[in-house]
Amino acid sequence: MALNCEVCERDLPNYSANIMVGEWEYPNPVTNVFIICKTCTRNLDRLAGVGKLFHNMWELYWLRDNFSEFHQQVLREEAEGSRVWGRAAKDKLNEIGKTLGSTLPPL
Repeated sequence: MALNCEVCERDLPNYSANIMVGEWEYPNPVTNVFIICKTCTRNLDRLAGVGKLFHNMWELYWLRDNFSEFHQQVLREEAEGSRVWGRAAKDKLNEIGKTLGSTLPPL
């Protein structure tokens, strides 16, 4: 999996992007996640005006530096029932983790 912005399709130098969910899915159930670069995030926020189209869950560089912490958070949220993660969202998060070098078991 290449880590590119899902809006403009550009490469992500320095992992400068957000892992986001659609505002319509926040907080539950999260069926998909999106990798959106900082520039596109600002542009989408401007287009949306007062409301937002997407909710920023994590910075991509946080996942690169702390994927195990993020992995535990997702598992904890599911166990507590505080957030529902759909299969497609978890599959995509697993792919992001593999691309970042994680060897953790799949979510």
